[in-house]
Amino acid sequence: TKQTSTLEVAIAEAFAPIVIYFVGQPVALYFAGETGVLQSLNDWALNCVVFITPLSAMVYDVAESKMRLVMESIDPSLRVEPQCCPLDMLLVMVSKLENHDRPCDGSA
Repeated sequence: TKQTSTLEVAIAEAFAPIVIYFVGQPVALYFAGETGVLQSLNDWALNCVVFITPLSAMVYDVAESKMRLVMESIDPSLRVEPQCCPLDMLLVMVSKLENHDRPCDGSA
């Protein structure tokens, strides 16, 4: 049985470059006798790039779980069929909710 989702695997795999860059490289440089081992970590642009993949995967995972909670809490009569774009689904649900809350007397 499959215990982990593809997104969880992607998050786990994205942490390998972080460990290699922030731990592995300084340790390898230290054992090679290099000086200024910690100076190699001063490149702020490279540091940001190393963190982009795991952070974006985690943000997507949280957003997906929140979207699932919202979809489960919506009245079944207002639900929409799944589309390829979650944002489109959210916008359709919001417009249905707005239309559902409007008074039916035509004074909108």
